[in-house]
Amino acid sequence: MKRLFATVGPAFVLLLLCSQPFYLVNAEAQGAADATTKTLSLAGLHDSVTVRRDERGIPYIEAKNDDDLYFAQGYITASDRLFQMDLLRRSERGELAEVLGNAVLGQDKQHRTLGFAQEVELEIAKASPATRNLIEAYARGVNAYIASLDARTMPPEFLILQYKPKPWTAADSLLVGKLFAEALSNTWRLDIMRSAFAGLPAEKCALLMPETSPLDVLIVGKDAVGNNKKATASTAGDSQDRLSRESISTLARDQEVATQSLERLGVYAEGLAASNNWVVSGKHTVSGKPLLANDPHLTASAPSIWYMVHLTAPGLHVAGVTAPGGPGVIIGHNDHIAWGMTNVGPDVQDVYEEKFDPDNAKRYQTPAGWRDAGIRHEEIKVRKGFTDSATDTVALDVTVTRHGPIVFEQGGKRYALRWTALDPALNTADSVYLINRARNWTEFSAALESFTAPTQNIVYADTAGHIGYHAAGVVPIRNSGDGSVPYDGSVDTGEWVKFIPVANCRPYTIRRRELSSLQTSALLERVILFF
Repeated sequence: MKRLFATVGPAFVLLLLCSQPFYLVNAEAQGAADATTKTLSLAGLHDSVTVRRDERGIPYIEAKNDDDLYFAQGYITASDRLFQMDLLRRSERGELAEVLGNAVLGQDKQHRTLGFAQEVELEIAKASPATRNLIEAYARGVNAYIASLDARTMPPEFLILQYKPKPWTAADSLLVGKLFAEALSNTWRLDIMRSAFAGLPAEKCALLMPETSPLDVLIVGKDAVGNNKKATASTAGDSQDRLSRESISTLARDQEVATQSLERLGVYAEGLAASNNWVVSGKHTVSGKPLLANDPHLTASAPSIWYMVHLTAPGLHVAGVTAPGGPGVIIGHNDHIAWGMTNVGPDVQDVYEEKFDPDNAKRYQTPAGWRDAGIRHEEIKVRKGFTDSATDTVALDVTVTRHGPIVFEQGGKRYALRWTALDPALNTADSVYLINRARNWTEFSAALESFTAPTQNIVYADTAGHIGYHAAGVVPIRNSGDGSVPYDGSVDTGEWVKFIPVANCRPYTIRRRELSSLQTSALLERVILFF
């Protein structure tokens, strides 16, 4: 039988996870008398794992293989944030009403309509074996913690609401990315609202809903905004009949439900928010090494949307922040490189007014003729009351066209949404795994090839003294226009023909003696325009 020995200080906690078939029944603590050592025996591990917490409670996890590392990360994160994790996945899956009741039914309907639950299942199925293995290991760790709970140790939120958490799945972890995409790249309601001003001159529309400002500073690339304005004006001029006041009011209420949803989870970012990151070469520092800083602005919340962690395994030593439910490190550093992220905010959502057959509400017009829309049948469980955990069932039928789900209907108009976050062919779960293991700019850039939604400004520094910048993500190139107002869904004028090449979004690979100071707030909206 294995014996594990650990020494910890007064402000530290050491957790030892022992693998099957070994069962550790005792351990020795050497050092301070008031040090705390806890030893657990958990099925599912291949070897021993050590978890140490510093005076701030941040976990330092050390494992002898990747599988055990992410198993332990899932277990430890769940021990700190299980209720938050459950709210996050329930929100994105459209299952909050099952535990919180009718007050959040509108939010559930929005998320069922988007179909994140189906999207993440498709994405996990196409993930690389290495990525899928680590996400599944993380899920096993979360479930090991859930299985360890009883009425005495269950987090109090579950006891108050009188329910038990369901097993965590690998697909649940991908919902973290959908949450950030929803907070940082969700603009379709503005597209519909702009159509209400279609009869105004373009100059007045620009004053009411400005896209650029004289205060904008172009950091990288070439400013081709003139061509984009021309495309916007021609698109707006061809817009459908203007929205009624009732439609605008309905749209505003829909936006309020979406805002409340994000506020509840601590990720609401008004106007897609404004964040900062910068990196300075060693030529301008006392140490002679680069300095990198990152300030991703999200609403302060308790608990935070961020979760700090330190991970160590053979070939991996990475520290930084992730979101509860997400394995690995989203923003941070390893032994070779550091990176920071802020939101780019390009328009990656387009709305299409679909023309349905007046005699058959399930058929809509396409350039090739009539086509049957898909119908996705959803059943939403709604809790009857705070003291009654029984549920009623509310049926919801979601209509899906070639562009995506119908997200808004009013006054006989039906709008479908196309969004990069809802296309399994565009989204991959591989980027975090690859970024965490990158050792230089070449490997880091290769890792960002798989980075999708939401699009991010990413600054970079490495121990060799190099610094760099990359706008990472998927941005569509449209057949015409810029997507700022709804397209006619019955024709192909608003179709996405391709995407901005990743190489064009990597304008900076910087040598040691150069300076890059990037303070970003949706800075690439006008940098590279292929629309």
